[in-house]
Amino acid sequence: MKSSPINALQLEVGDPPLVLRRQYLSDRFFFRCLQLSDHPLIQKLSQLYIFISSSSYWKHKKPPCLIQSYEKYKSIESPTFTSSCFPIYKCSYQSLVLSPNIKYDFGLSKNDSELNAKFMFITDIEWNEWHYIFTDASKPDNSGCVGVGVFHSQFNIVQKIKLPPESSVFTGECYGILKAVEYILLMKLHKAIVFTDSMSSLQALAKYPFKSKPVYPIICDIRQSLYLCMLRGYSVSFAWLPGHSGISGNDKADLIAREAVTCGDMYPYHNYCSDLACLPKIYLSLERPQQLL
Repeated sequence: MKSSPINALQLEVGDPPLVLRRQYLSDRFFFRCLQLSDHPLIQKLSQLYIFISSSSYWKHKKPPCLIQSYEKYKSIESPTFTSSCFPIYKCSYQSLVLSPNIKYDFGLSKNDSELNAKFMFITDIEWNEWHYIFTDASKPDNSGCVGVGVFHSQFNIVQKIKLPPESSVFTGECYGILKAVEYILLMKLHKAIVFTDSMSSLQALAKYPFKSKPVYPIICDIRQSLYLCMLRGYSVSFAWLPGHSGISGNDKADLIAREAVTCGDMYPYHNYCSDLACLPKIYLSLERPQQLL
């Protein structure tokens, strides 16, 4: 009926009020602008933020949407990854066109009671005398940190890494793969295979960078490290495993990742804009109940 209150209709269909919708779009736009270090909006908002903070006119008024987005950005403790150009232009052409060797299917069923034994049998045949490195990432909740675990089964070497709360599980999985490839370079492993239960990270790594969207900086870093392995004559392969299926190496990496959430090493880390672009939806869900009240 025409007399139905608008806020009641919005509540029924789950549509946020316009004031929240404007703030949501403002947050998304601003966080995407952060990936370019020389973006003119960042400097202008910084000057405007200083002016509004010292102005008596704005003391009892709500600041504009973009200023609120800038305040949210200032409250993030970890620095943000910025670049003067898009990440794809900072990598060598050879690293962008190489084709990683990725195996997506072992022909194993997750419900198989003898899955671990079959997995060991297959790896002994296909990758005999290769080094096995397992990676995994864990994030208990949206407000918690991301734990990354890397496990070298032959040497029993463990690496625990803790990423800030703004990071996504996808970034954590990719970061684990990056650390595994860097570990291969450091230890000079001539034949190594990296196992992960993240299909999305392997698919992002396999995509042709010139046609994939978006281009993740961490994927470019992995490709650059793989190119160094190729120059040194190291054979590096990747394989997907079903998660939580009883495979000993994968379960060990999962345990390490869950432990890393609380006791992992904090590396010098920069938040990626692809992760920050997911924050506006979280902010929207937090502001919505207050608006309804």
